[in-house]
Amino acid sequence: MSDSRTDVVLSGIGVGLTSATAPAFVVAATAPLPPYRLSDLTPQEETERLAASVAKVQLSLQAVAADSTGETREVLEALAEIVNDDVLVERAREFISQGWSAASAFGKAVSDFVAPLITADAAERFDDFEWLSQLVQADLAGITLARELPTEGRWILVVDDLTPADTAQFTGAIAGVVTLKGGPTSHASIICAARGIPAVVACAEAATVTDGETLLVDELGSRVVVNPVELQASYSVAFTTRLSEPLIAVRANIGSVQDAETASTAKAAGVGLLRTEFLFSDAQTEPTHEAQVAQYRAIFESSPAGPIVVRTLDVASDKPLKFAVSSLEEQDRGYRFLVDNLGLIERQLDALSAAQKLTGREVWVMAPMLGSPDQVRYFADLVRARTDFRVGAMIELASLAHTVAELAGIVDFVSIGTNDLSQDLFGIDRNNPVQPELLDHWQPRLVELIGHVATAARKAGIDCSVCGSAASDPTFAVVLAGLGVTSVSSAPAAVPNVRESLMAFELATATKAAEIALDCPNSWAAKGAVQAFLIHGAIL
Repeated sequence: MSDSRTDVVLSGIGVGLTSATAPAFVVAATAPLPPYRLSDLTPQEETERLAASVAKVQLSLQAVAADSTGETREVLEALAEIVNDDVLVERAREFISQGWSAASAFGKAVSDFVAPLITADAAERFDDFEWLSQLVQADLAGITLARELPTEGRWILVVDDLTPADTAQFTGAIAGVVTLKGGPTSHASIICAARGIPAVVACAEAATVTDGETLLVDELGSRVVVNPVELQASYSVAFTTRLSEPLIAVRANIGSVQDAETASTAKAAGVGLLRTEFLFSDAQTEPTHEAQVAQYRAIFESSPAGPIVVRTLDVASDKPLKFAVSSLEEQDRGYRFLVDNLGLIERQLDALSAAQKLTGREVWVMAPMLGSPDQVRYFADLVRARTDFRVGAMIELASLAHTVAELAGIVDFVSIGTNDLSQDLFGIDRNNPVQPELLDHWQPRLVELIGHVATAARKAGIDCSVCGSAASDPTFAVVLAGLGVTSVSSAPAAVPNVRESLMAFELATATKAAEIALDCPNSWAAKGAVQAFLIHGAIL
């Protein structure tokens, strides 16, 4: 181990609730891809090479997905569909007809594929698309992008960024993760949070770390300490239980039967977000009514007691459905998908209703990515014509967040998706490493908007929940309660900690914590000030 430097602090954005100390395992960069070039082969030969490579990459992604679980599996299944997308492949063929090599053509086609999303400032996981492009280009060039991660001992991974294939390899040998790129809602952050692996992302200074140096991943302090001697991990906020029940209900975000079972074990008060699109992401044709009912019934029966809030199909470029009509354009994504796939959504509602009748569970249903009260009314009328569910809408766009008061009498509840809302509010990509702090849920402008939504919802007689990654932060959950949010929905692994924090304080304390967060100039100050108040001020 190198000991030429000690207690060197590298700054980033912390993910998780516990720290880790272990030797660094620096993941080497992969071999560079050849530059784009014109081909010496015929267009027919290059087309055949492209078809073979796309098929090979698709099979490889499907195989890795089959051995994965949770978010990693969902992303890999989606990318396996995208790589062989008709529009994408046809665009690559057009470039081949212009004389480009198969690898160059696919790379240029992917760039065209995501260009409308970049313009719309609302795309997710651009790094995943770039990785997909690289997989095909590398296969055609005979280069491997596979990275071997440790499977024995305990290590802190230091890597430029994590691909879905990387996270699929995670074992108990991964004690922590440090990435040079990424942001608080990037793929790496989501996976590490879901698995309880401490991480610091967007830590560009970690490029100076060498193999074997001891690293302290201090995610609560949003820092990495190289060869720590005097500096210790920031202590987590431990709260003393004072209430018999949480200040507000703590539900769980789920996407599978396994998630539902975990949420039940964690004593979640129901399900705050059931992601339905991933249940059928590998289907080539629309599942039958019977198949859908069976899937929903299994999840309903495994879910913890309490309401089950279902999100209708949410389809975007990074999570396509082969049997659905979808557009590459992100503007009006939710409403456009709803209108273009009206029959599909109606059949989904029918299946959900049938599963509800078989299980007797309390089911609520909401639509994603709607941008105006008129769009919400369209969805609410559709649901009430076919079911007796409580109806809601996700608040993921600032345009709807500012018009919640107009939803009175239209919906029964709203659920704030903080990841997409912060992205829309600040107009940046969630994987942009330039200003990752703007995607931190402690940003006072985001806190202010959440408070506005909660206040407007209360006046309109509407329940208000938060189901984004912010709801998995135990300290921030107290702030949410103080803002007037009526429930939170966390990752299953975070439910116990969130419940603990919400059983530690009365409403007056939570309200004061929210006021403190709103008065701070930035996310770092807000988080520190609220923690200090809850640890010290609230006890006195």
